[in-house]
Amino acid sequence: MKRTAALLGAVMLLLSACGTQQITLDIQATADELAQSDLFGGDIFAIDSDIAATMYPDLPEGTSAAVYASSGASADEVAVFESKDEDGAKTVLKQVQQRFSDRRESYADYMPDEAEKLKDAVVRQSGVYVIAVVCADADSANEQVDGYLK
Repeated sequence: MKRTAALLGAVMLLLSACGTQQITLDIQATADELAQSDLFGGDIFAIDSDIAATMYPDLPEGTSAAVYASSGASADEVAVFESKDEDGAKTVLKQVQQRFSDRRESYADYMPDEAEKLKDAVVRQSGVYVIAVVCADADSANEQVDGYLK
């Protein structure tokens, strides 16, 4: 009986491990590639860490970020985050979603096309990583983000 229980436990552990895929990203390289892709109609620029900290002020301790944004004439943005654990990444995900929601409201009256981009923004979490992309072509952004998170 003990042998059967041990074997069943080992099989369950193996099956659960097969369902979890651990990815590893270089967040700066990922952000660079996304920013240089054909997703954006205009230029987006690398944001230094001090400015990124004002854009995303309440990130969990130990979270790193690589951020690109437009000059302000559009809502275009790329942000890639790495947290120290999955709970931190879930917190980052919520903060990014809240930021985009707030920005959508501010753009709604004077730049409705930009507000629409924010509504369709790609924001995904996988393990300790969060990737966020705001651009006009959300379908292509989804495909590219999928490629990084698989």
